[in-house]
Amino acid sequence: MSILAATLTTKADVVSEEADAPEDEIGSNGLDDFTRRLTEDDARVLVDLLKLAVAGRAGPRAAPAITKVLIGLARENHIVAGMLTELCVTEIEDAASDTEAMRSVPQPVVQESSHPYTDDVTLTGAVKILGAEALRVEFDRQCSTERKHDPLTIMDGAGKIICTRSGREWSDWSTEVRIAGDELRWKFTSDGSVNGWGWRFTVFPLMPCATPRDLHSDRRLLSRPLVDLPMCLLDSLLPLCTQTAILSRLAASLALCAQLSSLAPSQRMWGLKTLRKIVTTDLGSGLNIRALLSASYSSSSTPAPSRPISPVPQSSSVPSVPTSAPQSLAPPAPPSLRGSTESLESSGSFVKPLVEVRTTPEMPLVSLLKGLPEALLRQAEYEDPLVRGGKHLMHSQFFKVLVGLACDLELDNGVGSGEAHKWAWFRRYCVACRVIKSLIERTSLPSGFCSDVRKKLCEMLGEGEVLSLEHEDHNMFLHQHDEQLLLWFNRRPEDWTLSWGGSGSIYGWGHNHRGQLGGVEGAKVKLPTPCDTLTALRPIQLIGGEQTLFAVTADGKVYATGYGAGGRLGIGGVESVSTPTLLESVQHIVIRKVAVNSGGKHCLALTADGDVYSWGEGDDGKLGHGNKR
Repeated sequence: MSILAATLTTKADVVSEEADAPEDEIGSNGLDDFTRRLTEDDARVLVDLLKLAVAGRAGPRAAPAITKVLIGLARENHIVAGMLTELCVTEIEDAASDTEAMRSVPQPVVQESSHPYTDDVTLTGAVKILGAEALRVEFDRQCSTERKHDPLTIMDGAGKIICTRSGREWSDWSTEVRIAGDELRWKFTSDGSVNGWGWRFTVFPLMPCATPRDLHSDRRLLSRPLVDLPMCLLDSLLPLCTQTAILSRLAASLALCAQLSSLAPSQRMWGLKTLRKIVTTDLGSGLNIRALLSASYSSSSTPAPSRPISPVPQSSSVPSVPTSAPQSLAPPAPPSLRGSTESLESSGSFVKPLVEVRTTPEMPLVSLLKGLPEALLRQAEYEDPLVRGGKHLMHSQFFKVLVGLACDLELDNGVGSGEAHKWAWFRRYCVACRVIKSLIERTSLPSGFCSDVRKKLCEMLGEGEVLSLEHEDHNMFLHQHDEQLLLWFNRRPEDWTLSWGGSGSIYGWGHNHRGQLGGVEGAKVKLPTPCDTLTALRPIQLIGGEQTLFAVTADGKVYATGYGAGGRLGIGGVESVSTPTLLESVQHIVIRKVAVNSGGKHCLALTADGDVYSWGEGDDGKLGHGNKR
């Protein structure tokens, strides 16, 4: 019988209530005279105790205390380090293949109309997911019905109306819906007028925090995989791991766990963060991530794309009806499903399919890395309207980890062919991250960034002036100078906004019965009158159409005011507005210039990437969308 088994008989023996031992009795690895005598067999017993501790069976202080001892033993004994690393990898692999846990997690449910939907019908339905404490409803981006005439009503289990959705714009459907309880009902009615693509929504169950393990005995709990165990040990064990084979297994199992809906959001987040640490640092130098990214696998070995299970047959989708929101003139990309929520609850973007065929041990890692661009784009499309609309103050931690991993892998060099406008934000993020890293580490600035800065400086040079590259010299510009610049930027941001000479006021006069002067009062303004709302935007371009006015700011945003008939304002509707209103649908794109003639009912916008967007009345095909609407 080991020393540990013979001496530990109560919880108090595991977690002492007395003060910690004096510092001179504890070594650099956190071990005292007693714990330093523990053997490999004792470490295995400690692992079982740690598993019970993280499951809440041994008091709140037990897990940190046992973890400290195990890590100390690993640092002093390479056999213990190898044993613990192998145990962590095996635990994660077992959790990834735990079919019992997968079956116990309720799956999302899809409800949808026919595409296009039928006129003069009334449809009803219900979704009930047993065990859910709430339901979250996400609508497909293609949703389009006649506003007010063909509404979709969402109700709770008691029949109380939660929301009503209809309209041609994504903004009419983008807001997610949460319903308390495990049941929702819906009702859709359509009249005999114009119809559209229809609607589709996915219902995600929000399960209570309590897990079935609370009901298990200690013996049952020790026999089940528990991701919380490697979460305690692995971060400290990674620097001690030098075997490429076990790192490869670890990376593959972490990639698999990051896609498992049966795991808690915090566990999947930990899996992604740990995977990022492995594949983007010296730890993963032997994994050859570049080869995995470029590897070609047969279609039979590629996991099926994640999609919620639907109770109704999936109909083939058709292009949506043109709307008043700006649309790209480039060919449309195929529709895709959206990602997870702010807290990763019942994520649809990174959820592992129930059936998967693997031909190589690295297949889960390859699947995750190759699916990263699509998952990143889906998540961005999902979170953007929530952040811009003010529902969320910032992007989720899940999204930040995805973006960081993609940036570290330099995926910006291989994405966006044919749909550059969708990836413009990601490329800007990658450039900013690399510039910041260069400034912090005082390494060479990215060549592309330096080239862009030089071009802008050349445009500002006067006659006879010569361009100096001293701004790229880290020996001349030190950290203290960077701090001064940041201080200046934070205290006086207006000094960094490019405008007509950096200052000035905007005056307006003339007809204003549609609010086209952007904040000036009166239907007819006979004298030049200050327009404070436009001045505050500090625009670099002002241009007017038929009873409309557009303002382009230095950061590439477009604002519109005036007459909204025919969608000519591009704000997602036909209502008129009397104050400058942001075009949210192109907010993530940097607009350089807007074009509209003085009597024009449509508008064109040129982006920094050379793409052109158009909106408004489309008579005679003037919008270039391939139709005359």
